[in-house]
Amino acid sequence: MDDPTIRRLLDWWRENGAPEPVLEIRGVPGAGRGMFAIRDIEPNKPIVQVPRNLLVSRAAVLSKWCSVLTKSPRAARLSEHCVLAAFLVLLKLQAPCVAPSVHEFWAPYLATVPTQFTNLFFDEAVYDCEFLPQDTKRRIETQIRTAHTDLAAITAVLHDLVDQHLLPLYCQPRLCSSWRCG
Repeated sequence: MDDPTIRRLLDWWRENGAPEPVLEIRGVPGAGRGMFAIRDIEPNKPIVQVPRNLLVSRAAVLSKWCSVLTKSPRAARLSEHCVLAAFLVLLKLQAPCVAPSVHEFWAPYLATVPTQFTNLFFDEAVYDCEFLPQDTKRRIETQIRTAHTDLAAITAVLHDLVDQHLLPLYCQPRLCSSWRCG
C-alpha cells in the first residue's frame, strides 16, 4: 500500500524487532484496509509475530506505559481489556497525564487506528430479529451487556484522569469497548 501512514507503521514494526512480514496491507474498496499474503505461507508457520516490546498487557500498561491509570481508584477493578482500551483512548487523546515519550513511541500505531466506524454499535434492532435462534440472541445480549459495562467502567476511570472537555473529541471510549466483541 502506498500510504505513508502504513509505511511508517511497518518501519516502526521492523525497528522494534519484527521479522519481514508475509502479509501486506492493501486498500479494500468500500471496506478500508485488509491484509493479504505476499507469498505462499507454509503450514504451521507464523503469519504475524509481534515483537516482545510491542506486546501490550495489563501489567505492561500499568507498570511501563501508563501508570497514571493506577491513580484512579476505579482502575483496580478494570478488566484487562478495559485497561488496554483506556490506554488507547488516553494515547489517542494525547492526554497530558501520559508521558510524551509514550505518545511518541506509539504514534506510528495510533496513526492507523480508525476514529470513525461504519459498523453498528449494538443497535437493538439488529439482534431483535425473529429469525435468530434463541441461543444466538442470548449470546448477543450478553455481549451487549458486557460492552455497556465496559463502557461505563472505562468512562468512569477516564473522568478521574482527563479534563472533561477532552473526552468528546474522541467519541468517548465507546468504540474501544466494542472491540471486545468485534
